[in-house]
Amino acid sequence: MSAASTGPDSFRVIRHEPVCPECGSSDVITEDVDMADGTAETAYLCRTCGEAWPLACVTEWSVRP
Repeated sequence: MSAASTGPDSFRVIRHEPVCPECGSSDVITEDVDMADGTAETAYLCRTCGEAWPLACVTEWSVRP
């Protein structure tokens, strides 16, 4: 068995809505946010409550039955 057959067949990008998951506000901007590992990620930022969340997530997407 090859290593490729043990992993996912593909990946799926799930985009998040620009509505704050904390307070429900749509007063949202995008901004670079510093991560704990020293990198920066572009994220949504709620101007009402300050909550930050990613623009999207990546998940494994198996096309096997």
